[in-house]
Amino acid sequence: MKLHFSLVLKTAGYFLLSMPIVALGGCGEREIQRPAPPDFSGFWEHAIAHFLPADEGPGPVVNMPGLTFAAMNIWVGDYRNPILQVWASEAVRLHDIAELERGEPLLGQLQLCMAFGVPRVLTLREPVQFLQEPDMVTIVHQHDNQVRRIYLDEAHASNPTPSPYGHSVGHYEGDELVVDTLAMSDTGPIDFYGTPHTNALHVVERYRLSQDGHVLEVRFTVSDPGTFTSEWKAVQRYYRIPLPGGFRENICAENIRDGLGGEYPVPMDDTPDF
Repeated sequence: MKLHFSLVLKTAGYFLLSMPIVALGGCGEREIQRPAPPDFSGFWEHAIAHFLPADEGPGPVVNMPGLTFAAMNIWVGDYRNPILQVWASEAVRLHDIAELERGEPLLGQLQLCMAFGVPRVLTLREPVQFLQEPDMVTIVHQHDNQVRRIYLDEAHASNPTPSPYGHSVGHYEGDELVVDTLAMSDTGPIDFYGTPHTNALHVVERYRLSQDGHVLEVRFTVSDPGTFTSEWKAVQRYYRIPLPGGFRENICAENIRDGLGGEYPVPMDDTPDF
């Protein structure tokens, strides 16, 4: 593709000259090409269902220091984290109490087969795939076939309709994919600790491959003036995995298995309705 520029001279309110200028090389026209974007093809996975703190600055809610999980799926967050406004701190504290008293996870997006939203979708531990097109990146999750669409080199819609995954626009900066997401509906907490958010939630993610291409690191910044006292940063790292058969079918509403490999009995009613 040839890159043409238009030179326009203006004086006293009138356009005097408009002419095309072509980028020239040593022997004629020269093609100017963008660097190739990073290649995120293949399948990626991680085994961490929480956010990792960034190297510096305020970080995410993490597990309560000194307190081990009572069970694998019980999450007790540190509600004293200074990023939390008073009402948000109380929400996390009540979530902690409820899970400890219950002895098992509270019903949330995972158990109710709801969309996870951003950034919580980064906690999904099942495989994920990136489909890169010139004008869009589609992120497909094995879990319940959840999908995100990132529109490249576009501005946010002027008044996007709130939705669980919101409106995401992105662009490549060198070897990074930068994704900006807003207009997320308040459908649930942003992590397993019960950290709430408002519809002012704004997330910026930066995806970057390691030099050997085996690690995909996501550094992201979260802001929400209705929930947090400041913006905070966190990290998630995916690892390239072989997946010869591709995604396996995962339909959350039909799933009777738990995270430890057991099965929940399907409720059955043997009583006639008439």
